[in-house]
Amino acid sequence: MVITTDKSNQAFGDMYAKAVGELPGASEQWINGHRQESFDIIRSGGLPNQKDEAWKYTSLNTLVNTSFIPAARADDVDVTHLPVTLPLIGGAVRVVLVNGAFRDDLSQGITLENSQGRILMPLAEVFDHSPAYLKPILGTVAKPGKSAIAALNTSYMEDG
Repeated sequence: MVITTDKSNQAFGDMYAKAVGELPGASEQWINGHRQESFDIIRSGGLPNQKDEAWKYTSLNTLVNTSFIPAARADDVDVTHLPVTLPLIGGAVRVVLVNGAFRDDLSQGITLENSQGRILMPLAEVFDHSPAYLKPILGTVAKPGKSAIAALNTSYMEDG
């Protein structure tokens, strides 16, 4: 069972129509296709509700009835009160995300010298500069066809 109200479908449809062309990677047809397929899952199936065994103790009615606005960009958020003096554990890195977006200026220990062949960069940056890297990976862990929440997140994927 899923929540499939005209109100929720219209709200998600309106938000998606406004956002889709502005999301990172919008110039890549395969990324837009992945987003559209995920959105179609939400539009046709709706969100899970308490009649679903896995959701029997969790209601998403508040989510459906809430109007959302996009989160502020990470660099638009006042971070003067963040505890940036936390100790750095030897050999570890600190990755700071603000509103789901990577903040290099607040993160520590991330350098190419200690990356051991791994590179950390915002998803939006990969979409814009190296989208082919994501093609074999995107949608393989959180599968939109298996989870309405994964489909919702994939529809609007932007950064992080």
